[in-house]
Amino acid sequence: AGIRHWLFRAGPGRFRDFARVWVAKARIDRRRLERDPAPVVDLIMRIRRELSKGPALRLDELEVNGRDLIAMGLKPGPRFGDILDRLMERVLDDPAVNTKERLLALLESDDPLPGIQE
Repeated sequence: AGIRHWLFRAGPGRFRDFARVWVAKARIDRRRLERDPAPVVDLIMRIRRELSKGPALRLDELEVNGRDLIAMGLKPGPRFGDILDRLMERVLDDPAVNTKERLLALLESDDPLPGIQE
């Protein structure tokens, strides 16, 4: 989940740039400080594995959108962003939640998304 949260914040399209910087720094640290680059390589491999699974990492990849919220009877406004952000957090924690049925069920439950006021 931590990797998915990082990718969401950093932007999945920027991973390659970050990886290049990390590898360059690891090479420098290896020469100057005699540090093992293995942890950097391991992190890059873990991120690549996560990306290969194709998780939702952007709000527009959620299976629920503003039209679905309107269909539920909610009025458009700034609250939509809060709701979608909270749903994204849930999906980043557990990608299996990213189905229309499961996300709508979260919204319809008694305490679906703490911090979202009616």
